[in-house]
Amino acid sequence: MAHALTDDYDLPLTRLHVWILVVSVTALGFDLGEMALGAALSAVFAQQGFAGSGELGWLLAAVFVGGAVGAWPAGRLADRFGRRPVIVALLALLAAASLAGAASPDIVWLTWARGVSGLALGVLPVLIVAYLTDTLPTRGRAPLILAASALGLAGGPLLLILLRGLSPLQPLGFEGWRWALCVGGVGSLIAAILFRGLPEAPRWLAKTGRGDQSERVRQSLLASGLALRTSLVGRDARSVDRSPPAGAERPRLALIGSLCLLSPWVGMSFPVLSGAVLTQRGFVLDDSLFYLALSSTGLVVGTLAAARVIDRVERPAALAASAVGMVVGLSIFCTGQGGWAIVGGNFVFQMFAAIQVVTLNIWAAELFDVERRATLTASAWAIQRMSAAVALLFLAPLLMAQGALAVLLLLVALLLTIAGLVWVFGPRSLAVGISEGEPR
Repeated sequence: MAHALTDDYDLPLTRLHVWILVVSVTALGFDLGEMALGAALSAVFAQQGFAGSGELGWLLAAVFVGGAVGAWPAGRLADRFGRRPVIVALLALLAAASLAGAASPDIVWLTWARGVSGLALGVLPVLIVAYLTDTLPTRGRAPLILAASALGLAGGPLLLILLRGLSPLQPLGFEGWRWALCVGGVGSLIAAILFRGLPEAPRWLAKTGRGDQSERVRQSLLASGLALRTSLVGRDARSVDRSPPAGAERPRLALIGSLCLLSPWVGMSFPVLSGAVLTQRGFVLDDSLFYLALSSTGLVVGTLAAARVIDRVERPAALAASAVGMVVGLSIFCTGQGGWAIVGGNFVFQMFAAIQVVTLNIWAAELFDVERRATLTASAWAIQRMSAAVALLFLAPLLMAQGALAVLLLLVALLLTIAGLVWVFGPRSLAVGISEGEPR
């Protein structure tokens, strides 16, 4: 029996929803942990004398090149065959590529392995958010996704701490970064197995004419039992997964695409390059890894803070405010003297960077119709990954030739441009994701 799509929004938060969140956090943790390894690899190979060569730039950019290549096909497949099977396949690919990277004999092999990893790393967060958006109850959905993202972001500092601890030990004669990649590979394989046991997103099933399957998933969710005594969704909740107002899809895609073109220069490329920044400023590898691990907790804190307020602040306002916060943190990190100033500045920067990335991710998913949500958002994220790759190939030589101040001035200008774009052109998106022009 086909079930009305809007009835799905009246589901309470169930125990199966909570398990879905746990598995999603696991997958995000290993995905984002491997992304965070880019900063550590930049420090490790800069210390080994690759800082002034093009090989370091290509090693750091490879993940983003892979993400740009894989994003659109993965999104297209997810809209056609479902979110879950594509996520499982990407996690399995990430596991294989990570283990291949751990076994790499030289930087060229590692660069290719990181590029293959990027095919999965670049699009997995987008597809997982799309999956959660199409599965969780509407009311309270954004805070739940942000909370899951925050917990997933903890994978970054944890993997960096592991890398720092193993680097001087070199168990079995292998460098710490190889062990970190092994952990990421095995963890991704476990996440793939867990994700394979989850149901497909019920809203995607209903929207693509699979009403009977959607109803079975709905019944499975209800049969698993309530996670809370009361539903997070009140009777007055309205569906927000409607088609955009007439003529709104292209302007929205243009805006999201523009943001994905500019934001990676700061929010993605600079964190990867931050290890090389510390090396360029004269810090030894052990101190660099410690500062990176400590300050990367800002990603977790920022995302948890956003989870508390995201449904009280319009999405464009949150994005503009986060850009200004990133300017402050970036300025302290690049100009501050002493370890604690560097940690504090990078903490503030990463805190607001996390708010910006996750808010943009959720906002993009909300602005487009369910049937084309994965394709459109993944296409925008393909632009993001390619832009990040270009940024690293440009910023790495600029850092080595002109120093951190030149990089700082360029990135501040980009952040102010981002703040202006979202404030002027962004459709106002309120607490439950209802965009301007839609019924409230």
